[in-house]
Amino acid sequence: MGRRTWTGILAALLLLTAGCAAGSAPLSYGDAFYSSQGSYQTDSLHCPSGQGDTLEVSFRNDGEHTCQVILYQQGLFGTRTERDAITVTAGAERAFCYPASDGKTFVVRVNSLDGGEVEGGLSLSQKHT
Repeated sequence: MGRRTWTGILAALLLLTAGCAAGSAPLSYGDAFYSSQGSYQTDSLHCPSGQGDTLEVSFRNDGEHTCQVILYQQGLFGTRTERDAITVTAGAERAFCYPASDGKTFVVRVNSLDGGEVEGGLSLSQKHT
């Protein structure tokens, strides 16, 4: 093999090694939203293993209606189990932490308690405690 081939092989190995060492980044999610349908739901959000054992969920209610923020853990075949929930009045911001999130997948749903619009900012952050 020529020098050029070895250089290419070494470069590929270095990239592979760096990618394996880096691992997955902790979950960090933020979204500002508006829904006239009375609810908003995230896609599935995964907390990678080893990147933090607690999930912090925060909601800023920019709307005119009291909302409930529900954290669901997603299981096999798309099943969901409610893990925690908070109520956030209009104009307020609240947060909660859910332990034992490491390696699990979640969905968050924001519901208006009276069926009105939902509007605000939702953020999720995986952390070490």
